[in-house]
Amino acid sequence: MASKKNEAKVIFTAETADMQKEIKKADSVLRELRSELKLNNEEMKTTGESAQGLSKQQEILRKEADQYEAKIEALNAKLKAANEIFGEQSEEASRIRTTINNTSSAYEKIKQSINETEQAIKSQNDAMGEAQAETKTTETAYERLTGTIEKQRNELDRLETEYKNAVLQYGKNSTEAKQLKGQMQSLSGELEDNERVMDQLEKTAKKAAGRMDELEDAAGSTPRAWITDTWQRSAFTDHSAFSYPSFQLSFTTIQAAVL
Repeated sequence: MASKKNEAKVIFTAETADMQKEIKKADSVLRELRSELKLNNEEMKTTGESAQGLSKQQEILRKEADQYEAKIEALNAKLKAANEIFGEQSEEASRIRTTINNTSSAYEKIKQSINETEQAIKSQNDAMGEAQAETKTTETAYERLTGTIEKQRNELDRLETEYKNAVLQYGKNSTEAKQLKGQMQSLSGELEDNERVMDQLEKTAKKAAGRMDELEDAAGSTPRAWITDTWQRSAFTDHSAFSYPSFQLSFTTIQAAVL
């Protein structure tokens, strides 16, 4: 009887050798990942719960989930072999089932942590989006126009470089060169339009500043608050979007006037 059981153990060990290697490999990787997760959590306690920290946590948790899946797969294969060699009611099969249950429980906890981390990342992204939207709404027309001009100039520089390369590589009359030239001409026209608007805006602002100086000189010791109020009510009664001292002029209004 003992001989048969020993023989069964030898057969079982031989048939499940690869499975056991997979299980040991998963356990080793899991230990390393748990240490990384612990370190990341401690760092977030020090620096605060950042998007970078949460993303790293999510990455580690997903790696852990992958290892648990691999381990459970190997354990199930090992259980199948134990059932065939020792029988389903054997101690060997029972031990493996217990290990599977414990591993599956840990795996479910990891999946819950992944979901919680996803929610935390989403909350942070939503908060950042709201902050960016609030910042964007307070951006003046002048700032938007300045940013647009800068982007257009950078894009035009890039297209010019690509056009030169295309001419050298394919020739001036190549399809590539012609397409880039068309893009440059179109963008150049848009840039010129916006630069005219900016020029008009700056001239108007300088004129407004000069007019304000004249009022101050004429008023002498008259309080500045009264001058400003007079300026706003009389100097630009036909430009309601433009009031000193904020100098916030509707981009659409100026562009329509210039173009």
